[in-house]
Amino acid sequence: MRKGFVRSVAVVLITTLTLAAACDGVAADTTTTTTVAVDAGSTTTTVTSTTSTIASSTSTSSAPASTSTTVATKPQPAKAPARKSLIGKIVVDLSDQTTVVYDKSGAVLKTFDVSTGLESSTPLGTFKVFSKSSRTFYTPRPEEKMRWMTRFTKGRRGGNIGFHGIPYKVTKQGEVAFPTPLGVAPSSHGCVRMLETEAKWIYTHSDIGTVVKVQS
Repeated sequence: MRKGFVRSVAVVLITTLTLAAACDGVAADTTTTTTVAVDAGSTTTTVTSTTSTIASSTSTSSAPASTSTTVATKPQPAKAPARKSLIGKIVVDLSDQTTVVYDKSGAVLKTFDVSTGLESSTPLGTFKVFSKSSRTFYTPRPEEKMRWMTRFTKGRRGGNIGFHGIPYKVTKQGEVAFPTPLGVAPSSHGCVRMLETEAKWIYTHSDIGTVVKVQS
């Protein structure tokens, strides 16, 4: 039997962990395992290396970058200058069924033939314009419509009183105006009826707060 010898094998395990940056914030873990076998009775050394790469969700941190944020501001449209009313006051005369519009200096701007309320239903006094509607209707009878309403007071039953065009009904044949003797006699429920073009003029040129005086 050959004289035996003792073979010693030294195994050295070397593990290296390398973090490599990957796209989208994902790192790659690279593990290298090296096994070194040393034959004590020989000069031969065998080295075996195994490398494996495992995808990891480990995130890498870095110093925050300095950023500059610019906030876009939407340009604001320029405000139109406030329109100054031409009207100083409006005077409705029940005795001659007219309406006279004065400017701020007291000069006459316009004179209109009108038809006021039957049975003295247009209140006497000094009032102020408080609301407007380009189209409206007579509440007890919605089929009775009118345009360019400029309201300045309330009637006996609480309804609105104002200037407006001659009322009309809408039929299959078209709009049919109510009989209205402008400049001659009262015919309304309390409002001041006038031609549509003239009612529109008052609607356009008066302001909320314009003074309206109704006298007999």
